[in-house]
Amino acid sequence: MDTNAIPTPVFEINVQTDRVKQGIQNVRRVSEELKKAREMHKDALQGDAEYHKAEEELKEKRLALNAVKKKIETLPEIHALKEKIKSLSEEKKEEQLSLSDWLEDYKRVTKQGAIEYGGVVLTIESNYKLKKRA
Repeated sequence: MDTNAIPTPVFEINVQTDRVKQGIQNVRRVSEELKKAREMHKDALQGDAEYHKAEEELKEKRLALNAVKKKIETLPEIHALKEKIKSLSEEKKEEQLSLSDWLEDYKRVTKQGAIEYGGVVLTIESNYKLKKRA
């Protein structure tokens, strides 16, 4: 054991724990909103009689289905819903990136590879990616 190691203050551990827990909540909240928005979008498309008819004839009329779908998606409310889905997807990605950073900080500060959230112990896993330099 390193006798020169400086112990991590309890306050900093609590801050890191709270940050990670908030990040988990944010990702879950956005995931639920995204799921609901996608369901609403799907229901809006399937609720249209013309779209449904074209869907039934999909094997024979693939082009007709795509034309109807495009027509429906030009309606302002459907277009707004698609924009919401896009926005929520981007927000979810941002929240996941923040949570990843906070988990990394939490693991570094607390020296623990797991965190308790909602009565469940969750293991912190590193997820590294390689990207080609520009």
